[in-house]
Amino acid sequence: MGKVKVEVSDETKALLQSFKPGQKKETPPPASGTRVFYESLYRQRKSSLIALKWCLEYGVLPREEAKKGIIELEKRRKEKKERMAKLQARNGSAEKKLKKEKKAKKHKRQRVEDFDDGDFEDGIGTTTL
Repeated sequence: MGKVKVEVSDETKALLQSFKPGQKKETPPPASGTRVFYESLYRQRKSSLIALKWCLEYGVLPREEAKKGIIELEKRRKEKKERMAKLQARNGSAEKKLKKEKKAKKHKRQRVEDFDDGDFEDGIGTTTL
């Protein structure tokens, strides 16, 4: 299969060159409700991962702050990956855990089916109409 050449218009090239680091989508207008929400969330809580991701993807942050944000985002992703690896190593694989849960459910189901309610025929809780 050969390479396909795609021609990009000058307008599209200019738009892509104006994108900031980490930006994937066009920047919404300043009056956009979503933009106001995420910008204010990011200003109030710099530790908010979701606000950082949104601001980077939409190019709301200044160029220098976006570069720092990308580094922070990658750092957090790496930390999360390491935590997940530790959890899997400590708890065993997810498959083993799932098998244990299925086995416990099956065992519980068998106990319920073995229950004989013949002892309660004329006892408490029976009603006759």
